[in-house]
Parts: sequence; structure tokens; C-alpha cells
Amino acid sequence: MATATAEEATRDAPPPLATVADRLLEAAAAPKSEPVAPEFGRQLLETARLAARQGELEISLRLSIAAAEHYVSAPDPAAAETIRGRTAARLGISSAAWQLGRHEQVIAAADALLQDSSGGLDTARRLAVWQLLIKSLGHDGDLARSLAETRRLNNAYAGQAERFVGDQTLALGAAGLRARQPTVALDAYRTYLDLTPSGPRVADAELGAAWAAANGAVPPRQAEQQLADFLKRYPDHHDAPYVIAARAKLLDSLGDAERATEARIRLASEYGNSTAVESVLDDWILGATEATLPEPIGKAWLNRLAAITANRRQPSEATASPIPLAVWRGLFVTALSSGHDDLWQATRDALLVVDRDGDLTITILDALSGEGDEATVSGDDAADGTQHSHVAQHLAIELLGLIVDHEGGSAPSSDPASPGTGLPPACESACRWAGLTNRWTLLTLVADQVAPPELEVSELTPLRGVTIDRLLAESLMQTRRGQEATAWWAAILDVWDCDDFPTRLRGAETAVAHAEIDVARRRLAAAHEVAEDEFSLSLVQMLEAELAIRAARLDEARDRLSAVVRGTETAAELRPRAQWMIGETYFLQERYADAIDAYRRVDNLDADGDWAAAALLQAGKSFERLNRPRDAATCYSALLSRFAHLPHADPARARLAQLRGDDTLRR
Repeated sequence: MATATAEEATRDAPPPLATVADRLLEAAAAPKSEPVAPEFGRQLLETARLAARQGELEISLRLSIAAAEHYVSAPDPAAAETIRGRTAARLGISSAAWQLGRHEQVIAAADALLQDSSGGLDTARRLAVWQLLIKSLGHDGDLARSLAETRRLNNAYAGQAERFVGDQTLALGAAGLRARQPTVALDAYRTYLDLTPSGPRVADAELGAAWAAANGAVPPRQAEQQLADFLKRYPDHHDAPYVIAARAKLLDSLGDAERATEARIRLASEYGNSTAVESVLDDWILGATEATLPEPIGKAWLNRLAAITANRRQPSEATASPIPLAVWRGLFVTALSSGHDDLWQATRDALLVVDRDGDLTITILDALSGEGDEATVSGDDAADGTQHSHVAQHLAIELLGLIVDHEGGSAPSSDPASPGTGLPPACESACRWAGLTNRWTLLTLVADQVAPPELEVSELTPLRGVTIDRLLAESLMQTRRGQEATAWWAAILDVWDCDDFPTRLRGAETAVAHAEIDVARRRLAAAHEVAEDEFSLSLVQMLEAELAIRAARLDEARDRLSAVVRGTETAAELRPRAQWMIGETYFLQERYADAIDAYRRVDNLDADGDWAAAALLQAGKSFERLNRPRDAATCYSALLSRFAHLPHADPARARLAQLRGDDTLRR
């Protein structure tokens, strides 16, 4: 059957290679009732070679495996043709499997070839197979056996594989370091030094051995000495800075802080511009316990920060920070505590160009002040980030100062501009951080020194940006300077053309309190247009009521406030305020009995809130106007009993003291 299949596979119109291979493999796998024709093995090998030439490695591998099984099971394994076929099949397996990355199959085939004592391999092929075995063992992760086979190869063919042995031992040393197998790495590098003591890469081998030692192949004291010896022999080696850094860490682990510090200072002094110094600089800042920096460390930091600033000015640069967050934090703390103004300035300048979206700046401010998710960054004192709040505030003030400088045209020309604002994003982040942490007075300092925009939006390129203007306006509101905020909200609405509800509501709120009546009405109408739900409408109605009170239309105001109180969608926090304002309308009309009744209803809406306390105070005043001091005293006493912690308690206490001194109340 095998012969017939072979004949069918070689007809005048040959089928595709895959079809021929399938038929041959099917024939090879079929049960054998009689001896297979000798030429069948040759057909398997020839088709495997053809598949390899055509790049069909998978097919070639399968056919070579079938051929190997065919010859291994031959009746006379010692026959010359069987030996040649078996060897050729295993070589085919090794070649195809290597190209396919099937290193386990390469190892199995190479082992079988090298252990076959029949002499099927000549010296050149044996060398090639052995080298393939060594490489595959390395790729498969068996570095120890790969090194052992390399030594065996060198012993068996001294002088014939010297270059391969040298390259392979160095490669195995590097692989051992990557795989965290320092003992294997050290053995590999020592093998290179033993076998090629005058080789071209002796220095690299000695360095590799030192790295392996430093990574745990020998005790730390011995490893530190090995690194020191390398530096003595090769002071100009391109990796000398990294060796110094590694030696410093080993000295730390040995408790020799003084020599570790000397090593780091040497590194900063002699190799201040190398990338190796970066980890040392980072570690120094993270572990700093003194308020001063050694001059070489400070100088190296200035050079590094200057390079970052220079390299990051191009818009195409990546946005990832070249310095870890904890190190940024430590730099600002160290610079301020040591009075190192140059370091502070260099750190700030680097931050301005690195932080292209403002996120890094606000994260650093949070980490310094103990606010936000980044409050507990690495460092001994990180858990108590609040002890560096003064550093965060100092940085924020400096960034906010750039806004003032920019307004006056004195901002540094080197500061990178964000599109549409002309200011670094870090400045906006400082504003956002001040608002988020309720440091509104910092923002009012800026608002006092700059002016609201007055130009058309198309001409606003050199200005701050709407986000900053909104925060400045809000800071005036939060510090009870609503009248000054009125012009800011007007500019945000009219110049920046903001049309969102919160902004329009703020504009209406300040206009109702401080602008002309017609302006206030226009602002209220604009807010009403974009109110999307009942809660938003309730807020507008409250302002409409306030405007009606201001215009002395108290009945109209009361109607609007009553609608808010009765509204089914009105937020619970609005009802007590609206009810209190209803009492105020009666109070202004000197309808004190009605006012008292309105104030009492506040308690039913929110018995524990600020408006309940305000209502008790106003009810007391109303009773006084009705010449009912005892009832007034009852209101003031209730306020002091329930809300002694609120600001309303002070005027209530003063009124109560005056009433108690009145003869009428005592009677």
C-alpha cells in the first residue's frame, strides 16, 4: 500500500505539496502488514526537503518526524542506508524545529543525534548540532545545562569552537542576570575568563561577574570588593557609573553609610550627566534626612532638571514625567527646607514644561498637602503629608503669581503656553487645587491684581482662560465679596460666552444682589432659559423672589417663595430657606405676627439646620417688636440650647442678656 501511494504521489500531474505530504503521512501512520519498501523513507525525506525549500516548515517538520520513526523502526538499524536516513531525518527535525522556535523538539532531536554511536555525523555536522542544542537549551530556559554543554563542547573540540564558546558564555551570563539566576551568570562569566583569558571582551566578562556577585551570587562584602576591584582595573569603562551606584547600594546594605555617601558623591561629581546618576539622585531625595544637599548632589540635580527643561520644550515630546511623583514632592520639600533657591526654581521650571495637561501639578500639590489619593506617597513622613502643606502653598502661590506676571506682560518667555490661554497648564491646576482645598484667599490675591476680560473671545489669546477666571470669580463669592465678583461673572458670561446653568445662575445671583434691576432681570431670564429640571427652576425662583424683595415687591416675592416651598420637586435644602424668606417679607412689612407664624414653619421643614436657627433669631426679634419680651426670650433661649455652635448664637445671646436686664421681663 505504501508503494502504491508513493507511485500515486509521483504521477505526471503532481498534486499540491500539501496533498502529497498528507498522503505520505497517512501511509506512514497506517498499520503495516508487510515490510515497507525501502524507497518510502527516501520519499519522506525528499518531500520534507522540498517543503523546507518552499518555506513550508510545518510540513517539513511533520515529514521529518515520520521519516525518523520509519528509520528507527527499520529491521536492520545498523544498515548503512538506515543510519544515513535516521541521521538525515533528525537533522531535518532540528532545522525545521529551530526555525519554528520549537526548542524542545530541537533539544530532543539534537540529543538523539549526539548520543547515536553509529557514526552518522561527521565533525562539522556534529559541531553544528551541538551548537544548536546549546542555543536551544538557552532559549528554553535551561541555562545551567546550556553552560555545561558549552564546556563539554569546548573540551571535545578545543580550538575548533573557541569563538562560539566565548560568545555563548557571555550570552548565557547576560541571560542569567535577566532571569535572576546570578549563580549561573557568575559561572558563565568565569567560564569565559577561564577559557579566553586574553579575549576581546574580558572587561565585559569581569563586569558581568561583578553584576552577578552584586545580585546575590556571593556574600555582599565579597560582592562589594569585586565591584571596587573592577573600578580600579577599568576606571574609564562606559559602565563605571552604574558600578559605583551598585556599590553604594551594597555599602548601604552592609551598614557602611559613610562610604556609601562617598560613593554617591563621587558618582555625582564625576558622572553628573550620566543616566546612572538618576537613580542615585532619586534615592538621595527620597531618603534625605538633612536640610542641606552636598554641593555635587545639588549641582547634579540642577543639571538634570535643566536638561529636562530644555528637552521637553518641543511639543512632540512625550507627556510622561521623567521623575517619579515621590521625587517631585521630595525636591520641593528639600529645596524649600534647605533654602536652595536655585533648586526650587529649576524644579518649578521643569514641572512647567513636563506637565502638559496640569494633572501632575495638582497631584504633587495633593501629595504635599496631604489631600487627595496621592497623599501617602513613598517616604518616611509621607503618611503625614499635612506637615508639608506650607510647601504646597508656597508652590501654589508661585504658580498663581505667574498669572499676575502674565497679566502684566512680565511672565517668563520660556514658560510653555497651553493652547488658547498663553499660560502653563500648571497655573490652572494651582487654581483648581486652591478651590478644591478651600484656599480661596490665595485666589483672591490674584483676583485683586488682575482684571476681568473685556475683549471679544476671538481676541482672548493672551488671557488666562475661562477656567481660571471662573475660579477667581468664585473665590470672591466664597470670601463674601460678591459685589466685586459681579464684574467677573458678567465677563465670564458676556466675554467668554459661557451658557451653562451654574455660570448663568452665579451671574444672576450677583446681579440680583449688586447690579441694576434691569441687568438682574436679564441675568435671571438667561438662567431660566437653561434650567433643565425642577431643582434648577427652584433656584431661579429663589433669586426672582430676592429681586422682588429688593424691588420692594414683597407680595410678589412671597408668592414665588410659596411656590418653592410647595413644589413637589423642590430639593429639601431649599424649602427651609424659602420659608425663612417668607417670614422676612412679613418682617419687612412689619406684619410681625405673620412673620412669627412663617418662621415657626421653618422648624417643621428642617429642625436641625442653619435656617431653623435663623428663624428662631428672627422670631425673637418679631416678638420684641410686638412688645412680648418673654416670648422673645424663649426663642433666644431655644436657639442657644439647640444651636450654640452656629453664628446666630452670638446675637441671640446679646439680645437675651439685654432682655434679662429689663425690669419688665423680670416682672
